[in-house]
Amino acid sequence: MKVSKRRNKREQFFLQGARAIQSLFNETDQIYACPICGEAFDRDEVESNGMLSLEHAPPKAVGGAGVCLTCKLCNNTSGTRLDAEFAKMQQILIWKRAINTGKGSFRSAATVTLAGTSTHAQY
Repeated sequence: MKVSKRRNKREQFFLQGARAIQSLFNETDQIYACPICGEAFDRDEVESNGMLSLEHAPPKAVGGAGVCLTCKLCNNTSGTRLDAEFAKMQQILIWKRAINTGKGSFRSAATVTLAGTSTHAQY
């Protein structure tokens, strides 16, 4: 995405969020709050490409689109967690496909505990 398009999208998200805060709190200043941590940012943070960044859902690496602005700390932290969960989901889908169709393969391990006795298995 070109820089000017990205900036326009960030500006639109900032204005939407700022209008919501203005109507909720009778606020006169244009302030945007990160939807994850609640930290407040002013318009300079969008214009200077500062502390606010586009949050993509699903992750941008798999074709996700920008859905809101988050502070860079939350975006990086949640992005790492979401990417890890997405990778787990992909693995589950591979396992499901292999089990249902008999195509593909997977290796894993499991521990089952019953009445205090644990059994470990690799499959």
